[in-house]
Amino acid sequence: LLAQEATTADKIIAVVGKSRIILASELEAEAAQQRQQIPDFNDTMKCLLLQQMMIRKLLVEQAERDSVAVSDDEV
Repeated sequence: LLAQEATTADKIIAVVGKSRIILASELEAEAAQQRQQIPDFNDTMKCLLLQQMMIRKLLVEQAERDSVAVSDDEV
């Protein structure tokens, strides 16, 4: 038997609204981008990054709730 590499399933780290989620991999990808730009990127900054991601998802959720459906005849 060949030794198999252990893989971890992606984890949901936040749920925003009714159905919007943020995965650990999404946070790590954005944190990696920040680390390239900010060498002393730390855990506090990572928490702030998660907060920004949650706010973005919340704004999208609210925008969808506030949108008004208009038919072609009404335009």
